[in-house]
Amino acid sequence: MIFIRFGLLFLLVFRTLALIPRLRQRFGGDPASAEVDGVAVPFQYRVGRNSKSKLVTDIQLGLQVPDRVRFRIQRETAFDRFAKVIGIAHEWQTDDRTFDTKVYVLSDDAVLLTALSRNPALRGALMALLDAPSVEVIRCSYGVVWIEADCSGKPNVPDVDVAREFAKGMLPRLARVREELKSIGSGMWEASRDPGLRRQNVLLAITLVLGALGFAAFLWPRGVGLPRQLVVDEITTHALQLSGVACATLAFAAWALMGRRSRLHWVMLELLLVGAPGVWFIAAAASEQQNQRYDVSRSETREVHVDRQYMEKGSKGRKHYYLSISDWPDARVSPTQQVPDWLYGEFHAPGCAHVVWHAGSLGDPWISELSPSTCGDLED
Repeated sequence: MIFIRFGLLFLLVFRTLALIPRLRQRFGGDPASAEVDGVAVPFQYRVGRNSKSKLVTDIQLGLQVPDRVRFRIQRETAFDRFAKVIGIAHEWQTDDRTFDTKVYVLSDDAVLLTALSRNPALRGALMALLDAPSVEVIRCSYGVVWIEADCSGKPNVPDVDVAREFAKGMLPRLARVREELKSIGSGMWEASRDPGLRRQNVLLAITLVLGALGFAAFLWPRGVGLPRQLVVDEITTHALQLSGVACATLAFAAWALMGRRSRLHWVMLELLLVGAPGVWFIAAAASEQQNQRYDVSRSETREVHVDRQYMEKGSKGRKHYYLSISDWPDARVSPTQQVPDWLYGEFHAPGCAHVVWHAGSLGDPWISELSPSTCGDLED
């Protein structure tokens, strides 16, 4: 079970870090300029680096454009095609087979979609950008059109020089896209043209909050002290039921809010990979608290045997203290129990101990006290 918990935690953290940039709707970068066809073109850039090696990992280039359309365009993936086949996603088709096969448009704005259908130059400019293997996404929002791309190496080169070098090949293509977007005959952006965009952002924000709360629930200080939950079988079952209902509710809400649109399957994916682990950790922590706080059973003082005690050193030299305990009232309880150092010092194994035993409101036992004792002093 512990491996599953840490696996879910890794998935939660990894996908949450990937989700945060997706929620960012405004491009904010440093200014620079580069020549395009002999003319200096101002642009904005952001360079990402590995926090340890300082190697460049990714780069973003942006150009100012009238705020008439907002979109996210990427290469069509197997997941996109699968979602369309099973009816979760619906993407506008331009009747340009090459474009429709290679490109996936995350937008339901009729103005943009009509422009894509009628303007082969715009389609060609977008495909020219995506033909570059390093370019992953083309985005347009709040008056900036930008690309997000992989970029590796160059630990000692200033960010601005990395950006200018990258811009030599990409900026002319991005400038073509900008010019074609300028030609779209429409007024300034109105959210009513694509209500799914705002609903997507709301759902992804809720997903991010669930992920953060789930991470906090995982780190909730159970510690090695008391009270201590000894068995989690029924707690796990209860948590699975709660999280199942919660995830089904979230999925239904996403379907009801988004409808069969271009973004629904990606929202569902984030709900599955971020929201679901977060909900599970929250449900597990809540179920454990319910098992103890709402336990109305009568507590009992029981005698157990401490067979041995030992200490282990962790990877950083930190000491961990353990008692090996037998004769638990419930056979499901693990004999190995980690204890704080002050409690460890009170025991002299082999010997006996008293525990204050609770049955648990969900049926999983827990103890509120553990102390050394004289063997047999509870006998009549």
